[in-house]
Amino acid sequence: MTDRTISEQLFESLCSAKAVSCRRIPAGPSKTPDYEIVLDVQRVAVEVKQLDENDEDKRLNRVLDQRLMIEGAVAPTSRLRKQIAEGYRQLKAVAREGRPSLLVVYNNAGVLNYIDSFTVTTAMFGTFGVHLGLSASSGMQVTGQGFMGKRKITRNTCRQLSALAVMSGAARGAIRLDIYHNPYAITPIRPAVIASLADSQFLHPDPHAGNFVSWEPLPIDA
Repeated sequence: MTDRTISEQLFESLCSAKAVSCRRIPAGPSKTPDYEIVLDVQRVAVEVKQLDENDEDKRLNRVLDQRLMIEGAVAPTSRLRKQIAEGYRQLKAVAREGRPSLLVVYNNAGVLNYIDSFTVTTAMFGTFGVHLGLSASSGMQVTGQGFMGKRKITRNTCRQLSALAVMSGAARGAIRLDIYHNPYAITPIRPAVIASLADSQFLHPDPHAGNFVSWEPLPIDA
């Protein structure tokens, strides 16, 4: 039996603590998710990914351990976007059978690689920015704002992914799971169903709706 990654061990511990049925799916010749969990009577395919230290992470973490100043840090949006792409490949074959799917991500690369709501939404829906316009009468004006390039999840892509979850808190002794639902999912997970596993849930109702879109997803009271 292959060793579990830290994120997989934590996910199994979380399911056990929440009394959620969790079955490891054996690896096969084709791409398959890591787990199948049962929520109420709904079977959900789950892929678990983690951010591991790269060389730059190791350097910055050594500097932090020595309590020295660092030059700054950047949220790992591009790395999370890559994990969405990799996780989706593992999930979509099963999801096409009509089952909901969940991608769980965990930061194992140090405190500087924080995965907050802004990191998640920009990884899912695109780089956030503003449109500027110039008029002779009023000068420079903001004419729009929203998710722009590098969109991973749209009305036409990654629709087999039901939700993305961020797992965190292990260093403090309590594992938590924050769910970000895919508003374009073909097979969504109902918030009331996954509430037994989630600490909080969010949904951006339509991130690509028009000229003025907020980056913030709305909290769901399940």
